Amino acid sequence: MLRHLSSLVWRRKASHLLLLLEIGLAFVLVFAVSAMALHGMRLYRMPLGFEYDHAWSVTVERGRLARTTDDNVLFDHLLRAATGFPGVRHAALASFAPFETHVIITDVGLPDGSRRTLSNLFDASDGFHDAMRLRMVSGKWFSAADSAPGIIPVVINRRLADTLFPGGTAVGKQLLADANDPSRRETYRVAGVFEDYRGQGDFRAPQNFVIRRFDAQRPHAEVNALVLSMDPGTPRTMETTLARHLKAVVPGWEYRIAVQAEARKSQLRGVVAPFAGLAVVTCFLLIMVGFGLFGVLWQNTARRIPELGLRRALGATKRQVGRQIMAEQFLLSTLAICIALALMVQLPLSGALDGILDFSAFGMAAAMSAGAIYLLSFLASAYPAWHASRLSPTDALRHQ
Repeated sequence: MLRHLSSLVWRRKASHLLLLLEIGLAFVLVFAVSAMALHGMRLYRMPLGFEYDHAWSVTVERGRLARTTDDNVLFDHLLRAATGFPGVRHAALASFAPFETHVIITDVGLPDGSRRTLSNLFDASDGFHDAMRLRMVSGKWFSAADSAPGIIPVVINRRLADTLFPGGTAVGKQLLADANDPSRRETYRVAGVFEDYRGQGDFRAPQNFVIRRFDAQRPHAEVNALVLSMDPGTPRTMETTLARHLKAVVPGWEYRIAVQAEARKSQLRGVVAPFAGLAVVTCFLLIMVGFGLFGVLWQNTARRIPELGLRRALGATKRQVGRQIMAEQFLLSTLAICIALALMVQLPLSGALDGILDFSAFGMAAAMSAGAIYLLSFLASAYPAWHASRLSPTDALRHQ
């Protein structure tokens, strides 16, 4: 049966070429959307590495004022003022508030210049660990006791520790940052290793992370936000009171206060909305492809009335004729899927999308896409197949 169907499809290869291209492009489009959805779900299910419940953030906006060497001292004053505010359990300074997309990248490696790699860089004060409730893996969070002339205490995440010190401990070791830029070259000493910190949100992949200890006297320290761990049940009305309290300390700045749970929801909506739009467009295109397949199958069935009537005259049942039409369409869809897969399998093989599309994700996305194409083929061929099954030998004679 398969050999016979393959022969029928091959004989009409010229008319099937456009169908193959249309089905193949539809498969690729559904595959891309499926792969993006699977990657997003995988990231969403990963732990953020910190807790945002009962947490607020205060982003400082200096307007057009340029950063000066006195800003760090003013931020230190803000930290002290926030620490004594009613309802604040823990307060800390940070380069950026959680769920913001800002990032600082640095080159970090061993002091001898080996194992250099890129890493996210972040400044935070001593209380950041308590405010964000990060989980330490080894060592401890830095403190003033870890400071030394010319050496900045840092904590790094497990991912970076495994990269720089595979099979060993990172605690107490020194790192060299920005080795290619003498003006910004810094030496770090690792005080501890934490699990992870995905402060840029649920859909950001885990990356290497270095958190430097904030020191108001260090010229390259850069903080722009306060993170606060609040007492449960703290009313939102306290935001205005807190803003006035901070403005009394540094009047020239503006303060944007956000509840972290709300900031996360807002960021999720911003990421999901474009993807939902893409999914809607994909569904619309699939519907158009389905109508196109239906039209072609209907036209082909009308042209093959003599052939199908002859099959009925030779003893084929209605079910056999209908199954032939559907089987030909499924065979054509399978051929288009195989051709598309042969081309797309180069992506995981070459590592072009490393970390996004591995063989596991590739297989799941391919299965989802194939299922969508087969469902589309079934819906497009169901009525033409039913119509063909209703033909009789006399229809073939009338057609002649």
